[in-house]
Amino acid sequence: MSAQESTLDKARVRAAMRRQRRQRAGSTPQQAQALAEHALTHPAMAAAHTIAAYAALPGEPDLEVLLSSLRQRAIRVLLPVVGEQGEPFALTDALRWALDSGPCSRQPGALGVAVPPGPRLPPSTLSQAQVVLLPALALDRQGNRLGQGAGWYDRSLCHADPHALLVGVIHPQELVDHLPTQPHDVPVHAALTAEGWHCLRPHEGVA
Repeated sequence: MSAQESTLDKARVRAAMRRQRRQRAGSTPQQAQALAEHALTHPAMAAAHTIAAYAALPGEPDLEVLLSSLRQRAIRVLLPVVGEQGEPFALTDALRWALDSGPCSRQPGALGVAVPPGPRLPPSTLSQAQVVLLPALALDRQGNRLGQGAGWYDRSLCHADPHALLVGVIHPQELVDHLPTQPHDVPVHAALTAEGWHCLRPHEGVA
């Protein structure tokens, strides 16, 4: 398959997954609680002192119960900063980061993504995280991740610790047998849903 054909194939699948999300209701409080409870059963999550996550957009699995649980355990939570509202930013940039202190303190950011207040940390800050939670429209059973198409995480994950656990967070119906891929795509180790964990690729952990 040519690069152009692969791009078109991903665009078709992305459009289909977005339609499915629009047709479904968002996460219920019970699902958000279940996701948090499942998340904390993973040894890497329980042992982490820094976790990179994200503020979920409408239609994505609700992470707020999990993020609150992490902060209560004194785990540092890094959230991505695409750009401040009204601030110019390049679509070739890697993500910057900021420490999360809860949803009430977050501010409007670019592309509708809420961002924490406080210092903007460089892309290399991601190397401090033992676990990286990534948004996804879908994952396949080989660990391939379908994002929104801007490539923020594919450009940013080069800064991650090579031993970090990479986790795609999806609704249970969004784990599929196969997704189209491109050479720049970074696969994940596991899928996390409100129904539990799915191991997709081996993870060796910290050496």
